[in-house]
Amino acid sequence: MVNEENWGPRPSRMLKCWKNIPGYHHFVRDKWNALQIDGWGG
Repeated sequence: MVNEENWGPRPSRMLKCWKNIPGYHHFVRDKWNALQIDGWGG
C-alpha cells in the first residue's frame, strides 16, 4: 500500500452487464426515489 486513505466502503458498484437486464433501470430508479434522507451532509 502506498500511503492510501481509508474512506470506508464504497457507496455502490455496478457491472456494465447489469444495464442489459430488462427492468434494471426502472428498479434502480424506483429504489433511489424511495430513499428518504434526514439531516445534514458533511
